[in-house]
Amino acid sequence: MHSSFLLLDVQDQRGRRPALRRDGRLVPAQFRAQIIEILSSHKSGASALVAASLAQKLKPDDLGAIALNRLQTVLGNDPELGKLLDQLGDKFRPVLQLDGKGNAFLPTGITLKGAFTIEAWVRLNPGIDNNDSLGGAPELLDINFAGEQLRVYGGGKLGDALIAKKKIVAEMWTHVAVTRDASGAFKLYLNGEPDNAASKPMPHDVPDFRIGWSTPKNGTHGQFAEYRIWSRERSAGEIRAHFDRSIPTGDSALLFNGTNDLGWGKTTPAAALVRTLDLPPVMSEEEAKAFDEKYQHYLALAKSPGDPAAGKALSALCTACHQIGDTGGTIGPNLSSVGAMGPEAIIRNILTPNAAIEPGYRIFRVTLKDGSLLDAFFVSEDRNAVVVRQMGAADRRIERKDIASTRFLRQSLMPEGLIDALSDQQRKDLLSYLMSLK
Repeated sequence: MHSSFLLLDVQDQRGRRPALRRDGRLVPAQFRAQIIEILSSHKSGASALVAASLAQKLKPDDLGAIALNRLQTVLGNDPELGKLLDQLGDKFRPVLQLDGKGNAFLPTGITLKGAFTIEAWVRLNPGIDNNDSLGGAPELLDINFAGEQLRVYGGGKLGDALIAKKKIVAEMWTHVAVTRDASGAFKLYLNGEPDNAASKPMPHDVPDFRIGWSTPKNGTHGQFAEYRIWSRERSAGEIRAHFDRSIPTGDSALLFNGTNDLGWGKTTPAAALVRTLDLPPVMSEEEAKAFDEKYQHYLALAKSPGDPAAGKALSALCTACHQIGDTGGTIGPNLSSVGAMGPEAIIRNILTPNAAIEPGYRIFRVTLKDGSLLDAFFVSEDRNAVVVRQMGAADRRIERKDIASTRFLRQSLMPEGLIDALSDQQRKDLLSYLMSLK
């Protein structure tokens, strides 16, 4: 089956991009992602994708983060893949990696006075506890993750100021933000959304704030990206609007801005910059500009009159994975009352499904001993097998004796660009139907 797909240097009619053919027939451009997923699941197909990319028969943006991650899993240290990764530097970028030792922190020389905001993308290793910390200073502040919950701790004398309601998940990129107002009261945010604000005030100064420092002797074990320290309390609207995008240095209130390989200061072997494909879903300035234009266009469509009945017919795009009423799949959140979210949230979730993904709907990757892999929805497991589910297919039981490894990814099963192939009228109709579900 897989070998019948050929990567050819042909152009499609609309996008003027190299196209895929199967048995001599042109495959529509909207199915490119699915075909690339099929090819990248085994060594021969993955090697063909790498060769086609190096020969410029595929464009760099054809291989997104998920596809590149699959190639790296299947091909490992393949030298041809190494050449491709060198060419795709924007998709293989540095993050700060902390090794879980007591010296795994970076001094900033910054004194936190009055109002401030500290925010970052964090990806912590399994066994999250109060050794893992966003940062702090001895006996004054420790923003750690005790019990897998973001926690503001003021040292032995002051105790806890605030603890997050939701837990974070190991090996999953999560955006966390901590703000303090002028009175010393804290607020916590997870993935751009408010989590808790019932804080005990702690207005004292915090000199020489240290990134990744924690009170216990071990230290933070994980990775940080897009680490920012502000000399003011950022609003909920600012955090929601900017948590998934890079911010250029220039704002006088932005005291520290560690992004990619810039702004971190002097690193150490215990807190070092490493390049990875497993990156948080952060947009560059150029990507953010393009996204904002697309978002505003879709929002205008959502606020224009549409035909809900016609939109219901189009909702098969959604019910392949999501339940609406009594119909639909079960590998995505139930959408029966999705209209209550409002058009802004609906559109953002459609356009950026990976930005604030719920832990239960991440991709579950099974790497098999024959070198192939399977990305699916995790259903259950026992000591002999795991059970997974894919769109439009019956649950599949995979024996552990055939499995090399399993892991969750910080990617949603929902693909990006899901409604890009629709016309504006079809988008209006579909959005009108979704907003009617309350």
